[in-house]
Amino acid sequence: MNSLIGNFGARDMLSCERCEGPMTLTRRSPHREIGAQFEEQWFTCKACCHVTMRTVDGDGQPPEHHTGQEVESRHEGNQN
Repeated sequence: MNSLIGNFGARDMLSCERCEGPMTLTRRSPHREIGAQFEEQWFTCKACCHVTMRTVDGDGQPPEHHTGQEVESRHEGNQN
């Protein structure tokens, strides 16, 4: 799937690392350093208000899922 068309894992349901309560996606934006192929997502716990940020690609996979070379070339292309 083309990462620019994916849902970036926005429908994922996360559990809070502090209280294990359900977390809601409260903010998302293109990643400032890696580029538009990746997204920064902030989740807020409904129970304790803890906030967690994660970075994912269009398929909802973290940057570690890709090789360093792929992420680096995307980053370089974004700077031009």
